[in-house]
Amino acid sequence: MTVARDDLTRSSRRGMDRRIADLPAEDVVVWRGLRVTSAARTAVDLARFEKSRLLAVQLLDGVLRFEHCTREEMLAVVGRMVRVPHVQRCRDRLDLAEEGVDSPPETTWRLRIVDAGLPAPEVNLLIEVGGFVVAQGDLGYRRWLIWIEYDGVEVHDPLRFDGKDQQKDRFLSRRGWEPLRLTKRDNASPDKFLRELSLAIKEAPARIAAMEPGRSPEVRDARRLLSLDSG
Repeated sequence: MTVARDDLTRSSRRGMDRRIADLPAEDVVVWRGLRVTSAARTAVDLARFEKSRLLAVQLLDGVLRFEHCTREEMLAVVGRMVRVPHVQRCRDRLDLAEEGVDSPPETTWRLRIVDAGLPAPEVNLLIEVGGFVVAQGDLGYRRWLIWIEYDGVEVHDPLRFDGKDQQKDRFLSRRGWEPLRLTKRDNASPDKFLRELSLAIKEAPARIAAMEPGRSPEVRDARRLLSLDSG
């Protein structure tokens, strides 16, 4: 609980973490007759005090995903904080947060990939045909045509049973993508998947160069980026 510096009460309850801080008027809203910190200020405070970087980024991803506030609103809160503890920690974690993340495990894998020294993947990949979304993925790299999906048990077990995941992988492969699926085994041993992903990134330019541009719009775009990279 955050309280203003002019709050003279000293009451506390078991389990309550009470912190005294400057509270600009912009960071306070009235909810059901109570003065509370805004969604943006609350998210910033949690992100700067939470010891676990992973948990903090998962929280920020969720705040953005469910539109409790915007990144700009959180950055505005941070900008008002002068000589406030752990503000830089919050900025660093905001830099890692992404809109469109569907679940905490996706955040976990995104940070694992970044911490392994690999390029940060895009989130919420979409393929549209005729104005309709025909495929949606969790993480990946459009420039290298690498598509990553996290196989959560609740969602993907039924899909594996009726073949939809397999059909989706074939669809992606026909369009030039390399689909990679994260499983429970990968959670137990992430290094193996990270090595496979690193190899897939390394091999992607040659794989893309060998494909005909007419295979799919994604291949055409990837080949164009490949030619720009090579000079």
